Amino acid sequence: MKKIMMLGLTLLILAALWAFSTEKARAEKAPALPLKVMSYNIRCLSVEQDFRDLWWFRRGHLAELIRQNQPDLIGMQEVYTLQANDLSRLLKGYAWFGPPRDDGLKKGERCPIFYRADRFELLDQNAFWLSETPEVPGSISWDAGCRRVVTWGKFRDKKAGKVFFHFNTHFDNKGELAREKSAGILVERIRAIAGDAPVVVTGDFNTSDSSAPYLTIAGALCDCQENSSTPPKGPHNTSWSFKSGFQPDDRIDYIFVSQGIAVSDYAALDHTYGRDRRPSDHIPLAATIIIP
Repeated sequence: MKKIMMLGLTLLILAALWAFSTEKARAEKAPALPLKVMSYNIRCLSVEQDFRDLWWFRRGHLAELIRQNQPDLIGMQEVYTLQANDLSRLLKGYAWFGPPRDDGLKKGERCPIFYRADRFELLDQNAFWLSETPEVPGSISWDAGCRRVVTWGKFRDKKAGKVFFHFNTHFDNKGELAREKSAGILVERIRAIAGDAPVVVTGDFNTSDSSAPYLTIAGALCDCQENSSTPPKGPHNTSWSFKSGFQPDDRIDYIFVSQGIAVSDYAALDHTYGRDRRPSDHIPLAATIIIP
């Protein structure tokens, strides 16, 4: 009886190993297909001085900009639950996830990841906080003015069979030390969570491309604007005022990818409607990448 049980167990293990090796071989043989990634700070729900640029006036225009560019993945920042639900209704075919930053349950802005449900299978997802205790929801440290969260997902591309990770975040706008520490935590946690798997990182990092936080991240990942095989399109800087004719302040929004991921094009999508109005005070970024 024991011999029969051992034989059955051995056969089960061999079957599992065969299935794993077959799936791995299939993924390795699958064609490398383009994948369009967007990063977009959509501006929080309501700020008193926004007046005509409150969410309710611009949400349709923002959704239309996204529909026109047809991204496969979108890392968004400054998103309240109501906004996420509005966009879920306006953007057919997308699913999303990502906890609110203040308590991980209901309170505060989110850094959600929207993805095409017909193309990607979400294998795993979670979040961590940019603090001295990353696993504690709502934790805050150093000189940060707000709680800050990183949302991540592990995906399988149903078309190409590739498995990859997407991390999305919003660094603090006040604390210089918080941004420096956050960059280190982000790189460290990406390595721990994703290992050698391909990685995409989107976010509003509230820091220039000559700063210490940027250099920390760029030392581990590739900046899509700098690594595009075709010339980048659109303005270099990404942070705007809603005022007509206002020139962008700084480049603070980025899309990064891990080594080995090709970037075929990159664009900052400066879009206006009405009398030179914009859907957000940030310009969304879009990059077409190919995961080998």
